[in-house]
Amino acid sequence: MRPADVIYKAINHEEQDIIPIEAIRGTQDIIPIEDRETTSTSYGTLALDDYKSAFGFHFLANEKKRLSALQANGNSMVGVPTSFGCIYMEKVVSYKGQTVYRSQYGSLIYIRDYPDYTRRIISQAVRWPEDLDHIKILRCDEVDPKGFSHVVKHVKYWREQGYFQTGSMKGPFDASWYFLRNFNPWLADLVRATRGSSEDKDFVKRCIDLVCETQVENLKLLVEAGMDMVNVSEDLGEWDHPFISPQTYLEFIYPWHKKIVDTFHKMGIFVQLHSHGQINPLLPHMVDAGFDVINPFDPGDHMDLAEVKEKYGDKITISTIPGFDPWEKISSWDEVRKRIVDRVKIGSPGGGFIFSASLPYEGSRITRSAFSKRGEDRGQPVTDPDTWWDFIQKLRKWHGIR
Repeated sequence: MRPADVIYKAINHEEQDIIPIEAIRGTQDIIPIEDRETTSTSYGTLALDDYKSAFGFHFLANEKKRLSALQANGNSMVGVPTSFGCIYMEKVVSYKGQTVYRSQYGSLIYIRDYPDYTRRIISQAVRWPEDLDHIKILRCDEVDPKGFSHVVKHVKYWREQGYFQTGSMKGPFDASWYFLRNFNPWLADLVRATRGSSEDKDFVKRCIDLVCETQVENLKLLVEAGMDMVNVSEDLGEWDHPFISPQTYLEFIYPWHKKIVDTFHKMGIFVQLHSHGQINPLLPHMVDAGFDVINPFDPGDHMDLAEVKEKYGDKITISTIPGFDPWEKISSWDEVRKRIVDRVKIGSPGGGFIFSASLPYEGSRITRSAFSKRGEDRGQPVTDPDTWWDFIQKLRKWHGIR
């Protein structure tokens, strides 16, 4: 059985003898730090590459080493190096882990890698409705043909290895503030549009159309190369409430969610929605949009996995994470394993379940050893930190963070 077949069985709701593991897609998380050369980039600590594309991602010089790490972790899924729909990001200036990028829409984005990851929009691309008229967008194969050719090469290589591949785009909510408006102005735009005039509604819809159409056209090219799923990154909530009302979601966000799903379903691939936050009021409509997979259902965001499984388990595949609070004391890796097993026992019966292991390399090994069939515990702890702080320090060490 190919690694990809494990994911296909999950999404098709077949009984699972092996739980699919998505152990953080980035190369930096699946290769032990002693086995890789690293360099700090705006997207984290990544392996050194033969060529760095304008899309901001690196390609491994030694793909066999990455393949070995994937096999060791039991990973079934590989991320296609698409920086949110292959939107072109030009590096303006970089200094000591701090970088300013200019997106192809014109926004300036500040990203700091360490000591803590920080992202800020320092200059928005659209201040007035008229600004939308002056934005010219090219497809990724037109703006950076060399970089795009490396992405296609990546897709074809991992397809030959039998791995399930997913490429990401930002959804209508996230992309509009990230590339055009900044977060607070975009929330205000949505409130005015929900309550206001046809001009307000038209402005919001034009912003969404602009950012979504570009990304969809880019990802269509990668589907043709052999990609298996599109991941729509769309954080729609805080830890205790959604950012928008169901009314706003249905009027402005849902139509494009449905359009994205229908577009890629017609091309024969799956679509996943990724949304952190407490999204319970929006979830029925997200399911209705037709997403094949929704994640991460973080318990820290008051998302009850058992309730989600009962209500929607026959309609979607659930992808979930262990959900650790940074202030929580974890007594040992054994407790980490128990949390993982608990998630699997709740989510996996009847199929339709993927486990997303947001842990460093060592944690990914535990994930694989912690279960083989619906949470049966067969693993041994790899190490034994005394406190959650020790665990954080280990994570920082594995990620090469100073």
